Amino acid sequence: MSNKIKEQFNFEYFSMWREVLVFLFAELLKTEVRENKNGRILIVNPCLIGEFVASIPAIHDFIKRNYDKKIDLLVTPRTKEIAEKMIGVHKIFVTKSAYIGRAEVEIDYKEQKFDSYEKIIFLRISEIAYATTFNIRGSEISTSFSGMSQYALHLAKSLIIGKTPRSWRSMNFEILGGREKNFIFEEIFDFKKGDYKKLESFDFLKNKTKKIIIHVGTKWSMKRWNKDKWVELLEKINKLGHFTFIFIGSDDDIEDHNYISSKLSFKTESLIKKISLAELLLVLKDADYFIGIDSGPSNMAHLVNLRSITIYGPGPHMYMPFHPDDIVFDKTSGRGLFQLLFRVKNSYINKVAVNEVYDAFYGLYNKDNKNEKL
Repeated sequence: MSNKIKEQFNFEYFSMWREVLVFLFAELLKTEVRENKNGRILIVNPCLIGEFVASIPAIHDFIKRNYDKKIDLLVTPRTKEIAEKMIGVHKIFVTKSAYIGRAEVEIDYKEQKFDSYEKIIFLRISEIAYATTFNIRGSEISTSFSGMSQYALHLAKSLIIGKTPRSWRSMNFEILGGREKNFIFEEIFDFKKGDYKKLESFDFLKNKTKKIIIHVGTKWSMKRWNKDKWVELLEKINKLGHFTFIFIGSDDDIEDHNYISSKLSFKTESLIKKISLAELLLVLKDADYFIGIDSGPSNMAHLVNLRSITIYGPGPHMYMPFHPDDIVFDKTSGRGLFQLLFRVKNSYINKVAVNEVYDAFYGLYNKDNKNEKL
């Protein structure tokens, strides 16, 4: 398939219809529940970074409520390094993402030795994830088919009427039988002193200036804010005080960062492709602000309770922040299905004006300064 076609149509998001079919298949083929009370539970959750991060509070809550069980996770290779830091997780296995087109490392499935489980819970599913778990014996199978189907209808209705849907975070609590609540970072994760070692090599993380984390890149152009608007925004913010602007991301962010940084009158820093996702959690935790697009890093900022400004493209917006001080910009009025799948000339996201974002940051910054003086 040519890159030109991929630029015009979002095959990655469109491929999600396949997951619904696999869920239905898994639901229909569920065998009779067998007695197998060995105290082991496997949660299957092979999804994107942002989706996985949004599900972490619900998984942590499930682990706490099932403190007498050993909880294993089946995730993607990219989210594995975050899962490894979660308190209460026993073993972690990997499989390919539910999304087509996401590059993953090669996985040697023969090397992965699953235990038997008294229960397997499919939060998300893919053909290979289902095949990987198919031969595990003596297990009760629980799929989120019913909840996911209802949620899909809810998302469709929300798009039609222009209403913000229930969050994916809330859905995970419901599927796992918990009541939605917030947890502090140290309740969920167990980072050791050695986990900070690599970050010590970046001198700009040690300085005393306010640190603003910037994330601009994404595969889908309809979720990308204009690069020149980023330049104008950062120039205006830089005049407010002494900041360290730190760009984060992956391959999608390199070209954008090179362009933006070359146009600015001051120096920026970059951690793009220099740290792991687990290390990124630590960077976000110790930063002062996050400004970026709707993405995995924005969900990570919400998870670590970092004050954020998020610029949204087409809906449905399932990953809204839950802290009242966090700010979002959405020119879709909760809609935007066409732009979620098709590229157009005048995107919703580029209707967000630089001055709007600047004014939002100015208000957030002034509020923090007043609080610090109290």
